[in-house]
Amino acid sequence: MARQARSAPVFSDACGKRAIHGGQPGDDLSPESILSFRVRPALRDGAWAKDPCDPSIEKFSFRFKPGLKRRYTAAMADVGPRTNYRWWICGLLFVATTINYVDRQTIAILKPNLSHDLHWSEADYGNIVFWFQCAYAAGYLFAGRLMDVIGLRRGYTLSVSLWSAAAVGTAFVTSVSGFCGVRAALGLAEGGNFPAAIKTVSEWFPKRERALATGLFNAGAPIGAILTPAVVPFLTIHYGWRAAFIVTGSLGFLWLAWWWFGYGHPASHPRC
Repeated sequence: MARQARSAPVFSDACGKRAIHGGQPGDDLSPESILSFRVRPALRDGAWAKDPCDPSIEKFSFRFKPGLKRRYTAAMADVGPRTNYRWWICGLLFVATTINYVDRQTIAILKPNLSHDLHWSEADYGNIVFWFQCAYAAGYLFAGRLMDVIGLRRGYTLSVSLWSAAAVGTAFVTSVSGFCGVRAALGLAEGGNFPAAIKTVSEWFPKRERALATGLFNAGAPIGAILTPAVVPFLTIHYGWRAAFIVTGSLGFLWLAWWWFGYGHPASHPRC
């Protein structure tokens, strides 16, 4: 008996407000490749509708021919999750990037104090900056792959945890070699920020909004450069340079709570 053709799946991109047809009527949805979505039956034409804001969503698996898998995957990537929560995710990325730049620039603001108290030469400070930059470059080589392998939620958490610990740890070293070590650890971990942020934007935003979202979270870099010379001298004058490293480094741990409980993949996030 010939298999009965089905209507093309219909994907809703804004809680049911607009439908995107990923295929064509008559597409056979039965053989080899499998792609799973959170879906519910549509009310007409035998189609299936994806509506991430509907509380009655159930798990359902589509079976695609090899060519159809590429077409439907492309359709979903172009649509992306369409709830306002994606802008909260962008805000998370903005704050992380701001903290990233605050932590790396604190030592530059404190250089006169550190040179006086620890008797640094210009060569000593140059060596500290050198090891940070080398480790930062190396961090970019591995961070992207790390995010792909262990996922954004755990990968970004690991990156921010390590760079925050290194930033706080700077307050407890006194030798030039000690500063070189903790700043190298800071640079290696900070290399994960931008690969993680870019991957997050690609998952949460449709193509037509990704450049905007990338520009918004990148604005955290100059904001961090503005905040550091405003905050660090105040902390240093009132509490000492060690407190400046501890306070600025601790900001990352506060951010982690927001990230861990607020982030999830859009396909399974309760706010999508």
